[in-house]
Amino acid sequence: MTKSKICLLSSLVLAITLTSCSTEVPQSSYDVNVSSNNETLNQNESPTEDCVITIAVSGSSNALIAEKIEQFNSENNGYKIECKNYVSFNNGDDELTEYGNVESFAEIDNQIILDIIKGESIDIITDFAFNDKGRFNELIKKGAFADMYHFMNSDNEIHKEDLFENILKLSEFNDKLVTIPLFFSVDTVYGEKMYVGEKENWTLDEMIKYWESMPENATFNGQTTRDSVYREILMPNLTSFVDIEKGICSFNSPEFLKELNFINSFPSPETYKTEPDYTVPNFIDQTELFLFNQYHDLFYDEHQQQKNCTFVGYPSKDGKGAFINTFGRFGISANSTPEKQKGAWLFIRELLGYDYQYEFGKYYFPINCNAFMQLGKDEYSKNDESYTYTIQGEEYIGTYLNYDEYCRFFEYVKGIDKINTDLNEYIIEIINEEIISMIWGEKSPEETAAIIQNRVEILVSEKY
Repeated sequence: MTKSKICLLSSLVLAITLTSCSTEVPQSSYDVNVSSNNETLNQNESPTEDCVITIAVSGSSNALIAEKIEQFNSENNGYKIECKNYVSFNNGDDELTEYGNVESFAEIDNQIILDIIKGESIDIITDFAFNDKGRFNELIKKGAFADMYHFMNSDNEIHKEDLFENILKLSEFNDKLVTIPLFFSVDTVYGEKMYVGEKENWTLDEMIKYWESMPENATFNGQTTRDSVYREILMPNLTSFVDIEKGICSFNSPEFLKELNFINSFPSPETYKTEPDYTVPNFIDQTELFLFNQYHDLFYDEHQQQKNCTFVGYPSKDGKGAFINTFGRFGISANSTPEKQKGAWLFIRELLGYDYQYEFGKYYFPINCNAFMQLGKDEYSKNDESYTYTIQGEEYIGTYLNYDEYCRFFEYVKGIDKINTDLNEYIIEIINEEIISMIWGEKSPEETAAIIQNRVEILVSEKY
């Protein structure tokens, strides 16, 4: 493999490594209605001595919940949370971890999984304890997690309708709520209406039709080489071709082959890096939305001139190409005792409560609907105000979210029925390696699809 191909492969691997309320809610229910409920789940049944609940963390990965752990432990509710840290940084000392050194993150992931499967004292499992998030997903099919609907259905504080139910649905496995995320973002694609039309979400055929109507010098985010088109429309959409619940993949499907043929219709990159051209018409852009003001800014340029944009999503067979990205996924060990499972749920329930969700929802969208709606209201209630900001010494005027924009996004989130799955990094490497060969003209799209399916389907069946 040439040096330029190795650089391109490394770039693509790096690029993919990232670390709606209930459908029963009436469509007019956009306003905030925060209720206060101080009752706790079966509080009178707490054990007479503290029951220790262990949560697996890695390095500083417990920063998100450290303060909440301290608060929970001070409540005298009969339970205490303790962290089992698989990576302990010691101010530059040689010994970095309990199970290995800084180069052995894969071994650390293996050790966490081994401890969980062996039934050792880990009661709460989080995705942020893992270096490779795909390893966390492996635990789902291994039956490592208890069904949190069991606890939620008998809870008097947190109910399904308090949370985004479509995101809960996306977190199920075999109709069980095996994990639950604290926060989320929206991964989608958008373009100006003059180029992509007004319909939200599209199929690959629809995308190709609009692309063929673009001006001759148009680009995908500044570029039109095979590698750049792959990064824009297919690479972030690879999880669409893997079914974790069934343990199968469909890289030999007509849809995947059609995407490869579309990518292959563009020029091969003559060098590793080409300078993007942002002065010509741009077809589409990817975006990850995690804050209301960031979402609002998509509709305005730096001079506050409104842009008419459509969320078209990644091209897909069903025309629903937007994804939910989840953050801070929690699971309760199926091997823990019923008493420890109960204590684990009491802690997770506090993380799902309005106060915590509202506080940290200022960084990512909260899964708690009331917290989400209040954060939106905080923004659109300032719609008649403005603020100034500076970029490279030049001052600009910014505006705030308006109510119609908020409602539009609220509905968009509720309609998303796909979740971005963290594929195992070995699977990602295989796909990228084969598509890079196609990009450089070494394989046809048909050969590429067949090889990827052949290499990946065994791993998918084993890992998931």
